[in-house]
Amino acid sequence: FRRLLFRSAIISISAFFERKWVNKVVSFIWSIIVFSLIFFAVGYIINSNVQEMIDNSDTYQGKLRDLILPLFEYFSWLEIDTDKLKEKTLDAINISSALWWILSAITGIVWYLWVIFFYVIFLLLEFRYISGKIKIILKKVSWKDKVIDMIDHIKRDVRSYFVIKTIISLITSFLSYIVLF
Repeated sequence: FRRLLFRSAIISISAFFERKWVNKVVSFIWSIIVFSLIFFAVGYIINSNVQEMIDNSDTYQGKLRDLILPLFEYFSWLEIDTDKLKEKTLDAINISSALWWILSAITGIVWYLWVIFFYVIFLLLEFRYISGKIKIILKKVSWKDKVIDMIDHIKRDVRSYFVIKTIISLITSFLSYIVLF
């Protein structure tokens, strides 16, 4: 599914460049460059935000402790040793290590997506020959036109889905930014 989304994104960007009077090869190269820049920009933003959180983890740790300590005072009426529970709980909370774990998980995901991206590039280089190959494979089959029409229909539907999903995601992210700001 990820490969299909990457492929559709690159094809859509390439089609946009083709409509702007650029030939297919140049538009394909430009779409890969644009997609790579977007990929790197998102990665940079995520990395810098997580790095900033790691740098400020001591502050967050202190604020979290300040939030948790009144809870132990609230439960002091119970017949348990809240001092020991408080000590173990506060020792177990380590925001810095949690943030490092998150950063390493994000790095792994980005690396995985980067490998998929290069895989998709090689698939796209072969993509323009698919219709011809299908025509050759289905040369003697009477319903080859239906198969080709179905493949073209799937391409259009996937492209439409990608455009709609991108627009909805941009609107959602903009509204989220406004609310959080």
